[in-house]
Amino acid sequence: MRPVPAASLLVALGAPIAGIAVVSTALAYSVPLFSLLMEAKGAAGWEIGLNHALAAVAMVLAAPVMPRILSRIGAFWLTVGSVAMMALSLLAIPLSETQLWWGVLRVVFGAGMTALFFLSEFWLVERAPDAIRGRILSIYAVVLSAFYMLGPLLLNALGTDSIWTFIVPAALIVLGAVPIIAARAEAPDTRGAAPTSPLSILRFFRTDPTLLWGVILFGAIEFGVMGLLSVWALRIGYDQEAAVQMVFWLAFGAFVFQPVLGFAADKFDRRYLMLGAAVVAAIAPMIIVPLALSQSAVAILLLCWGGMGVGLYFLALAEMGARYSGADLADANAALVLAYGLGALGAPAAFGAAMDVVPPHGALWLAGLLGVAYTVLAFTRIALRPRDA
Repeated sequence: MRPVPAASLLVALGAPIAGIAVVSTALAYSVPLFSLLMEAKGAAGWEIGLNHALAAVAMVLAAPVMPRILSRIGAFWLTVGSVAMMALSLLAIPLSETQLWWGVLRVVFGAGMTALFFLSEFWLVERAPDAIRGRILSIYAVVLSAFYMLGPLLLNALGTDSIWTFIVPAALIVLGAVPIIAARAEAPDTRGAAPTSPLSILRFFRTDPTLLWGVILFGAIEFGVMGLLSVWALRIGYDQEAAVQMVFWLAFGAFVFQPVLGFAADKFDRRYLMLGAAVVAAIAPMIIVPLALSQSAVAILLLCWGGMGVGLYFLALAEMGARYSGADLADANAALVLAYGLGALGAPAAFGAAMDVVPPHGALWLAGLLGVAYTVLAFTRIALRPRDA
């Protein structure tokens, strides 16, 4: 890792946190926005889930080439391109109400989102000092979650039938790019590194399976559950405001739990922490089912579920930062983004179909089963390879 002067450490770590935090508000805003727009048009659960999955398609396609693109064009142009894609795709939503058009926009938005998150997280992990990387990432997670929670609240304030519904989140995305561009000199520079094949990042699924599959589970939770949670709430009788607030509580979990997980990540074996997070991710959705009509009980369970789900990602990110550096870390980070995309890719359509096949709680049962499957994998890896990932 290139040494960062003490005077510029705050800038080096603060710029990607500040930038991506603002963008996360627009991202959280867009998740229920598309779902509610389609629900209002009478779309089936699987159709809503499929549209949501198209952003993940872009992520799966874009993640493997991110290290190569960064090494060729640098942080500045990668930021500009990603911001333009995200902002313009939101502004273009009202130009047509066809599902095909909205699907195209989800792909464009997803590709831009992939580039911006890849850059900010690689930047942050590469620059963070080893001894406090977990705590730095926990700050990132808390700030990200705090701004993420604003998304559903902003959507409730603006509604879904105004031109400002699309202008405001696009403006937030542009605003979020300002600190990243301003501090681009502090971004990790991989230009000149030997280009690697996009397929080379697949090696991390063999060398670091506990980390990668944990991120796949998180991708399934965030994309599959968060994209359909408001629809589930509407179908069991909540009004639209209460339904959108379900997304808020899921995001609030990261705000509450990440400081503790970040401190623990610098002190304890992160694989055991990921195992504990997986147990919560398996149990929480199953308990929600019998308590679904109690908004307070659901809120508490969503808080725990969201906090542990996000923990799977940031614990894996911290561990990758401890194992790799430079161009290898860029590849490892791209592998995590790919894993997230793979989890996100199949989950929305699968969870949407589960809602239709086992109405209205099918998505929750499926999420619980996925959590159980990963818990078994993590426990088995620890038991068979106590010193390996």
